Formats: sequence, structure tokens, C-alpha cells
Amino acid sequence: MRRRTLNASAALVFNNDDEAAVTTKVAAFPTIVEVTVRKSKMDHLTEVGLSWINALVYDKRSMKVDGGVTLQLVSTETDSGDPDKGMEHARPTLGGENNPHPRRCRTGRPPTKIDSNAESPVSAHVPMYVLRDEQFDESKKVALEMRQNKGRVRNVIPQLLFMISEENGDAFQGSYLDINSLYKQHLKSQGKPSLPLFKAFKISKDLLDDNFKFDPPKAIPKSALTEEHIISNLNGLPVQQVLTPPVDATTNWLWQLAKAHVCANDAGVHQLVNHWLRTHACIEPFIIAAHRQLSVMHPIYKLLDPHMKYTLQVNAMARETLINAGGIIENDFTPGKYSMLLPCAAYRDWWRFDLEALPSDLIRREVAISDPSQPYGLRLLIEDYRYANDGLLIWSAIEESSAQHAALNFGQYPYGGYIPTRPPLMRRLVPHQCYDPVEYKKFMANPQAYFFASLPSLAQATRFMAVVDILSAHSSDKEYLGERDLSTWSGDPEIVEAFYNFSMEMKRIERVIEERNGDVNLRNRCGAGVTPYELFVPSSGPGVTSKGVPNSITL
Repeated sequence: MRRRTLNASAALVFNNDDEAAVTTKVAAFPTIVEVTVRKSKMDHLTEVGLSWINALVYDKRSMKVDGGVTLQLVSTETDSGDPDKGMEHARPTLGGENNPHPRRCRTGRPPTKIDSNAESPVSAHVPMYVLRDEQFDESKKVALEMRQNKGRVRNVIPQLLFMISEENGDAFQGSYLDINSLYKQHLKSQGKPSLPLFKAFKISKDLLDDNFKFDPPKAIPKSALTEEHIISNLNGLPVQQVLTPPVDATTNWLWQLAKAHVCANDAGVHQLVNHWLRTHACIEPFIIAAHRQLSVMHPIYKLLDPHMKYTLQVNAMARETLINAGGIIENDFTPGKYSMLLPCAAYRDWWRFDLEALPSDLIRREVAISDPSQPYGLRLLIEDYRYANDGLLIWSAIEESSAQHAALNFGQYPYGGYIPTRPPLMRRLVPHQCYDPVEYKKFMANPQAYFFASLPSLAQATRFMAVVDILSAHSSDKEYLGERDLSTWSGDPEIVEAFYNFSMEMKRIERVIEERNGDVNLRNRCGAGVTPYELFVPSSGPGVTSKGVPNSITL
């Protein structure tokens, strides 16, 4: 019989029988608990080699196993690029002093042929290892594949048009009709679009709407900024060097272009810093630590388990298709090949664990000030700040990061799916009469055509829309705050009662948000053409609903 020491509180005992015993001393219990691992489980561990050990750790410590072999647990990621395809596909190492980044499971894939220090990238043939308990179940896989296939179909026509004619397929032809034709009939425009969606495919309009078109996203209100709002924030720049709200037709179009550029830059920050870094990446080390250090019977593990579900699988998928070299983020967002340097810079210069709590974050961003006499210990500087007001309700009930992820993720398509109002990138700069007279002349000749030529290409736009539509959708198997399986707590009526009270609090919060959305005094969320703000409504049905706070960071 041989013993492999995993950590100070757990040991795995191997023998030649059909099962092995894991003895774990749980801090919450006075006795030693023995768990049986079937031979089938051990066979699975053998198949993946030592990856299962790597998956349980996230720090720099080494682990001794039989024969004196030392597993060095690295804290860097060298597989976001693919130098074997050419050095233009090489990417910097994530993690370490230069580009710090939250740690993840070590993967153990072979190095690339060109650079022995770079790990070969994740692929469908060599996927990233994910703990079996954190992998999607079969129903989740099927539901996600259906949405992915629907997204691919919606990108078919633009791709074909691009191949047929680069001139016609690459850009919108200077009209809102072209863009609106990508959505179902709810978005109506006068006239016929120049994109030959119906001519290219002789199928019925209903079939086209159901399979090739997107649901209309929520409307975005127009900016109410004036020059007075801007002047105090110029940091010494003369107002002549800054685009200010419009006063005539020319400045109106320049203002539209400027807003689109700001939104494009913000889309990159939203996706890479606020979404990827602050929710997905930063929670991963805690999930790994929980699996590594806690017994599944430990009360803390049982409490955290629903809030960790599927996150490691989702992160692995993101590394394979979203944030990798040549992935969707690089192709369809402003930062391009420098995308992953944004979260690294934010993690180095800005992210702090003790300031990620919502009240502290609001104060750090200078939209609130500390005020112990007020609820939550702060006073909002924007009284009708929807995200803060609703988010603090959830925060006061449970200090859980999945609520932040819900606000960042599930509103992406409803609030950002209409390309002219929130493009992920811009392909032309704002023209300047002195610095770029040729481009400025084109702009003056046809400002609307110039604006649409600046937007993402047709293929980029539909690919972006398909991705955020998938990310914004809820699956039918999700559990939301206030919902969970209590079978593991059946022997503890005090905890069952506490969770029941928490569930009632979630229902109360739903009613409060509904009342706020009907309050005519709250003009940011109630009024003619104003979309109700529901991102923090705890529960939701399946699909793109722009509401619902799932227990975990997942799709």
C-alpha cells in the first residue's frame, strides 16, 4: 500500500482492490471521515495523468509524489498565442511581474515547436482540463450547442456576401436599413435594405426571421450631455481640442462619431476588465482553492458549491475561442492583439481585493462618498443610479460576486446588441479638418456613409451580435439567488430556515425593483421610451431576458 500526501488534512490510500479510500480530517468535525473512490474514478484519474493533481492547486508550492517527482505549479499562462502559425500570432506571457494575471489550473500541454517556453494553445483536439465536477452536464451541453449553431447560422449570410463581393459584403451601405434588416421585424424602417438578404436566399420571411435574424435589443436613450457637463472634466485641455455636444449638422455627425468611438473603447474595457478580469478570472483561484483544501462535506464547501458551478468550464471555453490569439475578442474589439494586456494592466495598477465589494467600488469610482449615517454606509452622488441602487439591495442580502457578473453579462445583448449605438470597434478615426483633410472631405460629402463605413464590417457585426446573444442568454437548468438544492442540509433545520428567509428576501427585492421601475420620479428607469432596469431582478426564465442573478458565474 502506498500513500500520496495531498495536503496536511487529506490523504489518498492506494491498493490493488477495486476501490481506494480517501481519509480526510475535516476541521468542522471531531472525527476523521473516510470517503470511498471507485476504481472507475481512479481509472479516469490515470487517463488524465497528473493533471488532476495540478487542478487542485493554484499557488507556487511544489508537491512531492512517489519516486521523488516534483510537480512545479506555475502561476503564468503561456498558451494564449500560437507562434507555430507565425510570430504575429505570438502573445506575451500572462502572469508574473510584467503582466500579472489571476492564476489558473496548470494544464500540462506540450510546448510549441517554435518557442519551447510557450505552451501549445487550447484546441478542440487538446482541450483544457476541467475537473469532472465542474464540467457541463449533458443537458447544458446540448442547450449551449443549439445556441452556438444558431449563432453560426446567423453569420452565414454576411460571410457569403463578403465572399461574393468584398465591396458590398464588408460594410453597411450607408443606411440604417441595412443594419435594421439584420433584426426581426420589430425594427422597422422605410424602404428596402441594400443587403440582399431575401434575394440571396429564396425562403419565406418567417423562416428567415426565425433562423437568420436577431431579436431586437433594447433601445438606448440619446445623450443629454451639454458643453457645461464636459468643460469641468477636460484636465486643462482647451475646449477647441475636444468634441462637444452638437450645435449644427456638421457637429452633430462628429458628435455621433465621437460617441461611437467612446463606446467602442468602453466595450473593450467592459469585456476584458470588468467582465473577464473582475468576475471570471479573479474568482477562479478561489474555486481551485476550495476544491483543493475543503472536503465536499465541509460546511463552507457546501455553502460555496452552487456559486462555483460551471465557472471553470466557462473559463476554459473562453480561453479556447474568446480571448485567445485570433479569437473573437481580438478580431471584433478595439484592442485587437493587445487585448489581454488590458486586464493585466488593470490587475497590476487598479484591482484590489478589499475594494471589490460594491460599496467600496462605488466610492473608489467617485460615484458615492462614505457616509456612516446612510444605508450601506455611503451616499450616492447620482441618486437615480440604477446599477448602484439595485445592486446594493442584493449586496446587503448576500455579498456574492455572481451578482456583479449578472449585471455585467446578461445585459450585453439587450443593451449593446444594436451596433450603431454601441459598436465593439471603429474602423475609421474621427476626421479632423486640419490633421486629415482628405478624410474630412469624405466625411463632409456624405457624413452618414462615413459613419457606417466606420462601424464594424458586416461579418464582424453579426459575429459580435451572435456571441453576446449567446452570453446574454439563460439556460433552463440555472439556479438563481434564493434557489438551491437543500438535500445536503436536511439534517440542519437552522440552516434550512435561514435559507428560506434568504429566499423570501430575494422575492422582496424583486418587488422593490418592480416598484422602482414604475416610479415616475425615477426618470432613468421610468418614462416614455425608457427601458425598465431589471438586471438585478434575482429570478429569470430561459433565454435573453436582461434579468436574473444566477448562483454562479456561468452561461
